[in-house]
Amino acid sequence: MIRSSVLANVFSFLTPIMLAQLSSHPSHFREPEDEIQVTPAESVAGISGVLGSYMQDRLNNIANVTTFRSLEAINKAQACLDTDIEALKRVLRAFCSRRNAISIISRLPADVLLCIFAILVEADPPKMIGTSRTCQQRFGWIQITHVCHSWREISLSSPGLWSCIGRDLTKEWTMAMLSRSKRCPLEVDLAIRLTASEDNISEILSTDHLSRTSELRLEASTGNHPWAQKLQVLAPILSSLHLHFTEPQKPTSHPLSEVISTVSHPSLRRLIIYNHFQPPCDARVLENLTHLEINGTRHYYEQPTAEQFIPIIQQLSRIQTLILKRCRPHGHAVSFDGYLHRRRYSLPHLRKLSLRGFGCAVPLLLGCMDIPSSAKVSLHLEKFDNNWDCSSWPLIPQLLPWATVSPIDGETHFDHLIFDMRRAVHLCTSTSSEGSHLTISSNVDSFQPDNLHHFLQEFYARRYFRSLSCLILSASVDNYVYSEVKGLLTSPSMAEVTDLHLIMPISTLPHLLQNLSMLTANAHSCCMLPALEKITLEGPEPQAPHNGNTPIPYSLSQSLQEELLNFLRVRRSLGKPITYTLLPSIANADEFRGYVQSIRA
Repeated sequence: MIRSSVLANVFSFLTPIMLAQLSSHPSHFREPEDEIQVTPAESVAGISGVLGSYMQDRLNNIANVTTFRSLEAINKAQACLDTDIEALKRVLRAFCSRRNAISIISRLPADVLLCIFAILVEADPPKMIGTSRTCQQRFGWIQITHVCHSWREISLSSPGLWSCIGRDLTKEWTMAMLSRSKRCPLEVDLAIRLTASEDNISEILSTDHLSRTSELRLEASTGNHPWAQKLQVLAPILSSLHLHFTEPQKPTSHPLSEVISTVSHPSLRRLIIYNHFQPPCDARVLENLTHLEINGTRHYYEQPTAEQFIPIIQQLSRIQTLILKRCRPHGHAVSFDGYLHRRRYSLPHLRKLSLRGFGCAVPLLLGCMDIPSSAKVSLHLEKFDNNWDCSSWPLIPQLLPWATVSPIDGETHFDHLIFDMRRAVHLCTSTSSEGSHLTISSNVDSFQPDNLHHFLQEFYARRYFRSLSCLILSASVDNYVYSEVKGLLTSPSMAEVTDLHLIMPISTLPHLLQNLSMLTANAHSCCMLPALEKITLEGPEPQAPHNGNTPIPYSLSQSLQEELLNFLRVRRSLGKPITYTLLPSIANADEFRGYVQSIRA
């Protein structure tokens, strides 16, 4: 059954179109009021009488047939009833068809119906459901085309609706979709483990069908399956290829065969590889790509090294989106000059860069790229264990494209930065006038406590952002001793923080607020977080209720309330009051709001 939310969105989107169609073609939808001469009551009475008489006559003919009669007589009577049942079914279908033909849904013009069908093709594709033994084909969007005969005809006359070949269709449905799509470009999603048979795979990947395939997604256990050789055939309009391997590539595995070439695949522009790192193509294919995504395995020692990506990067002269995830360094130490003075390969058309790696892998990759300052950059930094060397991370501000250009406004590259420690260390800049922005994330335990504020300070000192507008602290701050949090909060980058967001429970928060108040009162030229205007206290994320009970909101401890109130008093006495305090999902929020109001009064 089609999801109600999907249908609601579809029809809310199409309502203005339908109204416009109805208003522009009023004569097409109006019926003369006196066209039907028989009243509903007369019609029901007449039909019921005829059917009742017919049914009575037919039943009288076999009234003497019981379970004690001969088998021949019973079979003959059942055959007569089966004939009548089929005849009545045909009559019923005719009535239903006629009823639907004159119903409101039949007023929808063909172009509006095609819009609905096109949305549902993507939202509710046909698929197999159930276990391997009781697997059944679920029709998805196709089911709605059976509402009436006209809908069915419209869908069958539109080959584009049938051009998405799903990964778990039966062979019969696959053949039907291939036939109904006629010569339209195909979007194929093929999972080797789910496909019914080898001949089904061969049919989908045959020369006839690959020649009109524009997007192809293949999921297989390894790259050694015979399907790989089938990709060598001519596929002139194939623009996107996604290869997903369920078994990760090992260091001893053979590389993928170069089955993709510019001769057979001249239109290929997007290549995505999961659980493997070597593209199945030559350098000329890489030169044509505008989108490349390579996802290494989650197993650390089986991940590709950053050095293995460099020969690929140097061929990507037209690349616009580059995503390289799950890589590691080769293992040997690199001097700082080795990062800053590596040979850089120009990627002049790059718009989006996303890198994720362990240790110095991300700095190594950044050091070999020359990318525009208008690009959107996302980095995720991790370390394998506590002994891993992450000393190269503070060099990242010097390796990014903004290090070699002057800020457009003469001050900073980005206006402000959000520092979020909700679940991880997450730095996100505002968007620049060029449309670029920078996002850096890392697991909290990936940073040594004494390195986090120094890492942030490097970006501030090199004019990456003017101010840090929002600071979000959660239980992750408990991993740091207060002296390190103090180092973070007293850094110049915190001078213009206006919003402090605290997500409970933070066990060290009473101690933090106590010292924060003392430092504020004893400051000479400026106080800690001098621009702070708003404190937000939020309870922990609600857990799933047990036994049907509602989750209990978080309650502020007495010591925490006292320290927070003291901090608010001190800030007010210094002429820097906190103008807004919000406490959502806190059990005793109303009580504490009263205390806050008494301070402001």
